[in-house]
Amino acid sequence: MRKYIFILASVVGLLAAAPAFAATHQFSAEVDNTITTGDISITLEEYELDDLGNQIPYQDRKTVLPGQKVVKIICIINEAEPAWIRAKAEFVNPSGINSLGEGMLGGISEGWIKQNDYYYYTRPVDTGEEIHFFEEVMIPAVWNENDSGKEFSIDITAQAIQKVHFNPSFDSEDPWFGVPIEACVHTEHERYHAGKNTEFAVIFENGVDGFIKVGNDFFQDFSAMMPGDTMEDFFLIGNKASRPLSIKFRTEVPDDQSTESLKLLSDLLLTINCGKEILYTGPLSADLLKDGILIAASMKQNETEAVTYRIHMPRELQNASAMQHARVRWIFSTEYTESSGGGSSGGGGKDQHPEPSGGAGKFSGSAPEPSDPASIVIVPVIESIRQAIHDALPKTGDESMGNCGFLAVMLVSGSGILFLFPLCYRKKKKAREDLNEG
Repeated sequence: MRKYIFILASVVGLLAAAPAFAATHQFSAEVDNTITTGDISITLEEYELDDLGNQIPYQDRKTVLPGQKVVKIICIINEAEPAWIRAKAEFVNPSGINSLGEGMLGGISEGWIKQNDYYYYTRPVDTGEEIHFFEEVMIPAVWNENDSGKEFSIDITAQAIQKVHFNPSFDSEDPWFGVPIEACVHTEHERYHAGKNTEFAVIFENGVDGFIKVGNDFFQDFSAMMPGDTMEDFFLIGNKASRPLSIKFRTEVPDDQSTESLKLLSDLLLTINCGKEILYTGPLSADLLKDGILIAASMKQNETEAVTYRIHMPRELQNASAMQHARVRWIFSTEYTESSGGGSSGGGGKDQHPEPSGGAGKFSGSAPEPSDPASIVIVPVIESIRQAIHDALPKTGDESMGNCGFLAVMLVSGSGILFLFPLCYRKKKKAREDLNEG
């Protein structure tokens, strides 16, 4: 007969475990963008011809004779953006000379038509182009001794209006529709050259490099903006990191620029689309943009999105907005979480599975998910617990410890508590049992 005595012992141990932790880093990328506005500006030059027929600057206060043809070439040069041009000649006659008027002007080309006080040039004049208003003045042959010693002058006025978004009606009495003409506020004009088909992108590479930019100025493909212009382009945002990211967008307006430039940024209208969704529409320097908007949510690895942006310059803006270089800074940001797994006090970092020395049984487990800071890695201690229980059990002279098996129930919590319930048995020596039966 065999008799078994079961003893249930419980051991509660606090395992030495290193918890995983998550480190969150913030990454951002800045792109300085410049809006350049154009201008409308023309100059007037007067020439005459020397003995060799070359143009030379015109000398005023000439003495003329009846019937004389005076070479006086009026040149209008377009210094800025393409424009429509009109001009008029006003005769100043303080001495009351007879037969003085526009009939004296000669060499007016077929490109001009007369409507009321102005001659209108019927095609737009390109940047840097020079056109002639008239080329000579015919002194009336009817002048006589009574007109001798008298003076007159001709005042020339030339005006220009932008070519884009303006279509004159040359059949009407007012081809320019009564548009008020302002004086040009600039005397010098730099030639602005836009880029051509530049690629732009903001890609998050990984937690070390952060954002990688392609292109330094997203507006560099824009030509100089004029009232009524709408410029459109796009850039790519993307994620090459191993986990989804949310990317935000905001703006900053550098304050080291002129008052006119700052006002221009508040007048320009910006629209941002990601796919078919309109993310923002409003002033380029609005407080909402300074606070930031979500431009992409949970962007997966290797995913990219095209972000389209349009900038509109209202038609009513006038010369104070001309020749500006208004700057705005676009800032893209994200948060990236890096985690490292825990282990025993003697173990290494994440993805390691230390094993106890000796013993056939093993507790093994994969490293916890890096995003779970409460998880721990369990280090097997079964052999040490087995030995501790074996030494603690009472021993008699006729009994010896047999095999000790363990039924382990593991409960892991955030505090790292492990409950082990060893189930052991003792048996009498087979020799005594055989003796009693004998």
